[in-house]
Amino acid sequence: MTKITIMNNLFKENRNSGESDFKHETAEKVASSDINVINIGGNTESNRMALALSSQYENMYATVGIHPLCLNGGLSELEDLMQTEGTEKIVGIGQTGIDSEGDIVKEIAAVHKSIELADKCLLPLIIHANGRDVYATEVMIAILKEHRPKCGFVFHCYQIAPQLVEIITAMGGYISFSPKSLIPGTANSLEVLKLVPFNRILLETSSLESDFSTEEREILFETMAESIGCNPCQIEDLAKQNATRLFPKLVLRR
Repeated sequence: MTKITIMNNLFKENRNSGESDFKHETAEKVASSDINVINIGGNTESNRMALALSSQYENMYATVGIHPLCLNGGLSELEDLMQTEGTEKIVGIGQTGIDSEGDIVKEIAAVHKSIELADKCLLPLIIHANGRDVYATEVMIAILKEHRPKCGFVFHCYQIAPQLVEIITAMGGYISFSPKSLIPGTANSLEVLKLVPFNRILLETSSLESDFSTEEREILFETMAESIGCNPCQIEDLAKQNATRLFPKLVLRR
């Protein structure tokens, strides 16, 4: 049976120090679970950690990128990183994107460079955008209209403004949901879910402590299924199919 694949935030980038917080015990729990995991990089340190975990554990994969609030070095290293050995389990480029707390001019340039690298490596793009800031998302959408990644893209781990969902999915984009983002009462989250086509839904964790346990998954599937009117088993199947489509480099465990 094909295992479900999720994107995972095992790291929390510190934009001031350039370091990343990391929960080793969470990684060990995830590594011994029955799921496939894509660890998302966001600065030099977390990129290296994601790569190391993908080498250490059969069910872990990596993306490499520079978070928009971590642009003080690191972006130039990505292309060199892709030329090194041990990168066969890198399945995407990112995270990259727009955050209005940073220098948007620099962020826009960084997004274009990230798209160029993703296209060169034939990999999808993982996008960060501040979901509380419609302007940041609109800037990111404008970039995608001008320079669309050849191998697809996903907006991850935030509550996108509902009015922009149709534009994103019409361009072929995916939207990723986490247990934390779908807690009843969370702004926009369930409303956004109802607007996303079934074939554009992905799943992820959103906390350093989350190991996406069976119980956590069941609650997430039930919440999503109730919101969009389907069976919880369908959510799991959709997540498997959609992840395989966006991340073709995945060697899914049976």
